[in-house]
Amino acid sequence: MNIEKKLAQLLRLRVAQMNECSYCLILHTQAAHDQGVPAAKVAHLPSWRESTMFDEPEKAALAYCEGLTAYDLPGFAPLHEALTANFDEKQIAEIAAIVINMNLWTRLKLAQGQVPVLDG
Repeated sequence: MNIEKKLAQLLRLRVAQMNECSYCLILHTQAAHDQGVPAAKVAHLPSWRESTMFDEPEKAALAYCEGLTAYDLPGFAPLHEALTANFDEKQIAEIAAIVINMNLWTRLKLAQGQVPVLDG
């Protein structure tokens, strides 16, 4: 993996939030915790733009994540350009793959009618 595991989990969790997949929200909130993402940072993820908990590379990746998830064609080029200031070509490809893959999984789980289960 060319990007940090914590960032990968934040991207997955943000896609789950945007697609309102309860199953994925539970799964990736736990995964973020397991990767060492602070609980406060997870809680502030929906307001990442206003939060001081996220650095510039994270903000660029999250903006790209949202643009790709929402399929914001007119606004996508600047989001991609912002990534190039923070990540190399392989890292950008990996970020795109994480976001695309997570969008696929959230939609599959929603289509399957997955019911979230909170252990213990």
